[in-house]
Amino acid sequence: MQHIKLLKVVVLGDSGVGKTSIVNRFVLDKFEQRQQITQGASFVQKDFKKGNKIFKLQIWDTAGQEKYRTLGPLYYRDSEAAIVVYDITNKNSFQTLQQWIKDLKDYASENINIVLVGNKTDLIEQEQVSFDNAKLYAKNISAKFQYVSAKENKNIQCIFEDIIKQIEEKDVINVVQKVLKLYNKQNKKIVNL
Repeated sequence: MQHIKLLKVVVLGDSGVGKTSIVNRFVLDKFEQRQQITQGASFVQKDFKKGNKIFKLQIWDTAGQEKYRTLGPLYYRDSEAAIVVYDITNKNSFQTLQQWIKDLKDYASENINIVLVGNKTDLIEQEQVSFDNAKLYAKNISAKFQYVSAKENKNIQCIFEDIIKQIEEKDVINVVQKVLKLYNKQNKKIVNL
């Protein structure tokens, strides 16, 4: 018997960092050099199978332009995971991550799973943000980290595997906590007799 779990995933970051390219590569396995700018947000769904579980990923690709920034909280709410993308060839897109993370923490669940993604590794010779600095930043915000190329389909699948892994780990912790709570409740009844 297969277990189905619905997951809302929001993709955010500055305009031009490759959010739509990452989503299209994962969902459609295609890459287009020129993407139309996302207006507001776009929505796609993809099933991700792991063992006897099917994760129905509802992926919200949000606009990175400043004029759409106020719409972000509408998409962050009820999201189980966030993919926060920067362009490794654009230092400014990395510097604005702090604001994206702040917005996410202000409006999303405190238990949201975050994957920080450095995109465009196919342009490594133009790198403006070091791998080590980005990885350290991810660690500081308790996020997973992936270094990817949507163009070359490098590590795209790993982003979503990280999300599933984080969610499964939290599910196990929640079950253990419920069992311990029930166990403690039962022991109190026995002691009180």
